[in-house]
Amino acid sequence: MSSVKLFLEEFLRWTKQQPNKLAFAFLDHEGEISASYTYEELFHRSKNVSQYLLNDLGLKVGDRALLVFPPSLEFMVAFIGCLMAGVIAVPVFPPDPFQSKRETIFLSILKSSGSTVALTSDQYKRALSLADLQNALANGNETLSKVIRWESIDSITASAKGDVSLRPIPGESVAFLQYTSGSTSEPKGVIVAHDNLSHNLQLIITGLKATDDTIVVSWLPQYHDMGLIGSYLGALYCGGCGYYMSPMTFIKNPVLWVRCISKYRGTHMQAPNFAYALTAKKFMAQQRNQAAAQKKLDLSSVRHMINAAEPVDSATIETFYAVFQPHGLPRGVIYPTYGLAEHTVYVCSNGAQLLSVDKAALESHRVVPVTSLEESGPKKSKSIEVLVGCGKPSDSAGLILKIVDPETSREVAPGTVGEIWLHSPSQAKGYWNLPEKTKEDFEAELKTADVSATTVAGSFLRTGDLGFI
Repeated sequence: MSSVKLFLEEFLRWTKQQPNKLAFAFLDHEGEISASYTYEELFHRSKNVSQYLLNDLGLKVGDRALLVFPPSLEFMVAFIGCLMAGVIAVPVFPPDPFQSKRETIFLSILKSSGSTVALTSDQYKRALSLADLQNALANGNETLSKVIRWESIDSITASAKGDVSLRPIPGESVAFLQYTSGSTSEPKGVIVAHDNLSHNLQLIITGLKATDDTIVVSWLPQYHDMGLIGSYLGALYCGGCGYYMSPMTFIKNPVLWVRCISKYRGTHMQAPNFAYALTAKKFMAQQRNQAAAQKKLDLSSVRHMINAAEPVDSATIETFYAVFQPHGLPRGVIYPTYGLAEHTVYVCSNGAQLLSVDKAALESHRVVPVTSLEESGPKKSKSIEVLVGCGKPSDSAGLILKIVDPETSREVAPGTVGEIWLHSPSQAKGYWNLPEKTKEDFEAELKTADVSATTVAGSFLRTGDLGFI
């Protein structure tokens, strides 16, 4: 870890080296730039927010602040400002006043984190005021606007240029809380420290071969770990830049994503499997329209496209290649990737292997390769599962991955399905205010095959995911 530079240190270094380079640009529904920051502008704007948090709002190092923003660059200004101030950022999906489920998740995160202030935009504050009468909550009649102090950062003026410095930030101090979705249980706040974040960013830029000429084009949600870390912070850490749009813009017009990749010469992209399927489908439909078909599309700049966050389908990848290779997309740039919030986000990428296995055996935690459909007979072809490899973790970066029998806590033989366990500097510190769950998931002890021997040194993260080598 000693050789890994903290995120803020790298951000400061790039700000000094290339102050006038574009850092972030936000795109409207037509793919045109609606807002942007150079490295210097982003640094000073974020630093001014950090001073506002400490001096004007009276927050202290270690206090928590919710980040509740519609998709915009101001979310990143607030996030980096929190990092600079030592205030623990808590990214949150901006709740719709008319959807009670989202409000319930929001209130759960608010209660769990103990946040005292919610940072937002003027636009969202106005929406809260307009919705006050219709947003009565079930527990009492408090409205969403009154459950926490709301502060807009829009009116904070940029700091004067000149002083480009940062106060020291201990690597072990908490950077932010990444809350799980809360779709199946109460949301849990994953504690990500500055050293976890920086180690994971180093893993990402090394694995993806991202450098200062990296250009990200993304629509991923900012409050989600793959969007926040992989798309935004990763671009800054390697000295690159990014062009971003709202997730809603993508859902309304998926083809705009690839058109912006072409327009802004995107090199590194990230998306879940469904996005590749949807984009290819909509593009083919648009191509039937003569005017759309005449629009030039050049995807030759692409170097790496992560496919992660949900099961990866090899057929979807092949379809995407079939549709976009005629438009310059290089073969072999879409990479299945594995990660999770409890490991900050990224574990490994660059998966290239396809493996056909017997589905019934796999369900019994055995890996039985099938080299051809004939081996099981034509009528049994449906019993074959095609699996996509997610790459190999980097041993040189101190990342240890084991496949473990969760009942015995012992490593299983290669070719056997088990639970994925990780030991790594990217391993988060645990769950916020959940010591028992933290001990269970983040402090697992790996036992050796010799029952008389002691456990393997070091605590492991139990991911809860199944896999095999």
